[in-house]
Amino acid sequence: MTINGTKWYRVQAGAFTNSENAEQRLKQVQDLGIADAFVLTE
Repeated sequence: MTINGTKWYRVQAGAFTNSENAEQRLKQVQDLGIADAFVLTE
């Protein structure tokens, strides 16, 4: 996807049935150096 001329990529790091598990995975991803990772709920 391109926004304002900048190419962005979306990566899903799991699907979770509760927010606690999602937050745990978020910490793992952030610990790998992806500081702008976030949890999205739909």
